[in-house]
Amino acid sequence: MIIKPGFETEMADFVVEETEFGFNKKDDWAVEFGGSISAGVTLHNGKLFFGCADYHLYCVDARTGKEIWRFRAGDVNDTSYPIIDDGIVYSGFFDGYMYAVGENDGKLIWKFKTGKRVTGTPTVCDDLVIFGSWDGFIYGVDKKSGEEIWRFKTGDRVGCTPTYDGMNVYIGSFDGYVYALEAKTGKEIWRYKTGGSMFNYHQQPIRKGIMYFTNWDGYLYALDAKTGKDVWKFRMGKGTGVTPLVHGDRIYFGSWDRNFYCISLEGKEVWRFRTKDILEDFKPLIHEGIIYFGSIDKNFYALDAETGKEIWSFQTGGTIWSTAVFFEGKVIFGGWDCYLYALYWKTGEEVWRFVTSTKNQALHILRVNYSFTGKIESVITEDFEEIRMTEINVDKDDDIYSSKSQYVTETTYSSSKRYGD
Repeated sequence: MIIKPGFETEMADFVVEETEFGFNKKDDWAVEFGGSISAGVTLHNGKLFFGCADYHLYCVDARTGKEIWRFRAGDVNDTSYPIIDDGIVYSGFFDGYMYAVGENDGKLIWKFKTGKRVTGTPTVCDDLVIFGSWDGFIYGVDKKSGEEIWRFKTGDRVGCTPTYDGMNVYIGSFDGYVYALEAKTGKEIWRYKTGGSMFNYHQQPIRKGIMYFTNWDGYLYALDAKTGKDVWKFRMGKGTGVTPLVHGDRIYFGSWDRNFYCISLEGKEVWRFRTKDILEDFKPLIHEGIIYFGSIDKNFYALDAETGKEIWSFQTGGTIWSTAVFFEGKVIFGGWDCYLYALYWKTGEEVWRFVTSTKNQALHILRVNYSFTGKIESVITEDFEEIRMTEINVDKDDDIYSSKSQYVTETTYSSSKRYGD
């Protein structure tokens, strides 16, 4: 089947018709993603580090937007943004590896293989790098050598980023639990059951012993980090993967219901701002009373943090999941249109943009081991949140059944073949 989405149609906009059948099969499915930037951007020593769907980890000069180096991994980087510690850059990729490369030259130092893709951001905890994998494990790896120190098994995929408080790490899983583990040993301290899956790609904020996080069940939770007991929860219109920002006595976050929220530390709504599409995966940025974030509606917004009134917005050529950073008067973020943008923080005027390697689009192979039974209808819909929440009778080893890619002119899904073979 050939889908030609261009720049306006999403690859997810098709429906599987109702049918009854049963079989087991293992196939390879191929899809091209191009140079889209989904993950957050990390600023360190005047340099910008970010992963990309063209298989590369980039280092770019924050002042000029000029490339310093790039490192090629074995697959797509989707949502794992880089962490820099003591001259080493750590980042995960879809090939199942956690990579450690040199900050100054991008040369490989070590790589650690997990059982499946790594989509969460790693966290450095003293001598360890701690991160999750879609194989269901949370890993503690020596940050210098890449040697495994411990692993902890959850009930499902782990795409979240560990939050470290100096002693323990807290991390969510697709199994609906939030886990508290000893950072040195991986020993479980407590677990808390939410009402839905968790994919949050940034460390969750902890303020005065209270951890705040969002969930696919439509709630923002306030949890006692010491005991794992809930303090309160705030109901959104739908779920979200956005990581909340705590600033002063306010909490800022977005949702799949298209709203960007500001609530109090007690869980009471202060204001909300309506965008044109869902909000996903980023963590908001605040500077000088202005809150910044992007949306799947392709706009990057600047709002008054006190009132929620729009100050300016900047339209890009594609979806924005990327978390922004601030540097010398510029707000910098990436987009699915394959650009890294630098905008003047007060007005949204473009200062520079950096383009990734869009001419050499990355071929992403999805290895699917699946078993269908019973009746399936309307499996995939136009609403992104419905895709995520739909449950059907499918047993699978790796569950990518839909992809969103706006930056290829022709995409081929082929059974047991690579695209173009």
